[in-house]
Amino acid sequence: MYQLDYHVAEGVNKIEFNLCGPTAHPCSDLREDYANMVNYNNTCNHLSKVVEEGEQKPGVMSLISDRNPSLGIIMSYEGGNQCNATSKYSLEVQINCNPNLD
Repeated sequence: MYQLDYHVAEGVNKIEFNLCGPTAHPCSDLREDYANMVNYNNTCNHLSKVVEEGEQKPGVMSLISDRNPSLGIIMSYEGGNQCNATSKYSLEVQINCNPNLD
């Protein structure tokens, strides 16, 4: 489970995501997701599609570079709540490999 807080002029927004399962703190609709954001006025939006029985789990993993797989991966979540007339929320997480670790 990962959480990131970031500041905007109005207050603090919080993004929570989990690479392997649903988030620990679901939105008020109690529908499971793998990524969501609670904004400064405590409104929660799904950043990934919600988990529906019988459907594929949210999130798609890909390499940062097909030519150099050791760079790491990108995890993309799409299909969140509508954020404006033409777009839905999404989240992309880049996980870099560290060649200096054992």
